[in-house]
Amino acid sequence: MNEAPRLFRCAICGTIKGDGNHWLLVFESRSMSVDGIGASAKTRVCVSHWDNVLALQAQTYPVCGNGHAHVLVDRWLSSNCLEASRKPASEASEGLNL
Repeated sequence: MNEAPRLFRCAICGTIKGDGNHWLLVFESRSMSVDGIGASAKTRVCVSHWDNVLALQAQTYPVCGNGHAHVLVDRWLSSNCLEASRKPASEASEGLNL
């Protein structure tokens, strides 16, 4: 049996992604860094072209264009966390990835 196609909403404006849209994905990348002083965790925000597999990851935020990618990056710079910019799950439409 075929599954229904996955629908994605822009994390900023809620627009539903269409087939021909040029969307981006925003996510955090965490890594450990070791220097002469010791080890430390580093978190970076990443912006990527659309990838269907990456889009399904829990901590990936789809955005409908460059402007909304900038909004997420600005929010991350002020809070050091993308999670703070996500709409509450209660505002999500059932069956849609936010």
